[in-house]
Amino acid sequence: GDMLITRQQAQQLLDSLTNPTTPPTSLPRENKWFPNIKYTIDPNAGYLPENISRIHKAFSMWDNITCLNFIYVEPDNITELTLFVTQDPDRPWMCSSYVGRQPGNTDNKQYINIGLRCLHALGITAHEIGHALGLLHHHQRPDRDEYVTILTENVNMPEDFEFLPLAHIDTSSVLYDYGSLMHYPPSAYSVDNTRDTIVPLDARMRNHMGQGSEVSFYDTLAINRAYCENRCWKPIECKNGGYQDPTNCSRCICHELYTDSDLCDSIN
Repeated sequence: GDMLITRQQAQQLLDSLTNPTTPPTSLPRENKWFPNIKYTIDPNAGYLPENISRIHKAFSMWDNITCLNFIYVEPDNITELTLFVTQDPDRPWMCSSYVGRQPGNTDNKQYINIGLRCLHALGITAHEIGHALGLLHHHQRPDRDEYVTILTENVNMPEDFEFLPLAHIDTSSVLYDYGSLMHYPPSAYSVDNTRDTIVPLDARMRNHMGQGSEVSFYDTLAINRAYCENRCWKPIECKNGGYQDPTNCSRCICHELYTDSDLCDSIN
């Protein structure tokens, strides 16, 4: 799988798996980043200029639609915990990230592994950044069986926890989103790369799963609720599921159906 976890998080996952009544929890304060998040790119990773450009664009995808600011620093100028994008040359297919901010590293580097084979789709890098911000996989929500069926017999790593539902994921504020950047595609980790491992109960949603092109409306909602609440002192009423933009309090962030309106009150 692509999620790297600490011992404390592993225990939380174990508790969540063994006790289905585990209450939902939000991201702990110590695992949340400050609004200005430093990142850098390993100069020895073997990335081509177009690879580096794509990595920058992936950070911009989150920067442009949340209250978080990603600030690039030179690799030799790391003075605080910094997201360090690199790759293992022996495993160019590996894409992975820790979940949430992980302080305590003596070199102030929190690694995001982006292998060269992961760079064909911009969304893969953005997906790993989503993990670093604290997001888990959408198909691991405790309510996922209402939306998808997991075909474990087709998974090449059936013991991988990344296909198991996790009781502690809070589902109260964000709807299940087949189009989430954090949702695996239908044939993720398939035994032969053709058989489906995740089947939507609504067959029309199949082509939305695993899209690797953009951060979804509900992805940004999850991050903005986790990091950006109480940014606006004067609330405004947003219609049709929209919410106040923490970077511009005079307008709303709207679902794509209503993006022609500042208050989400007219259809696009």
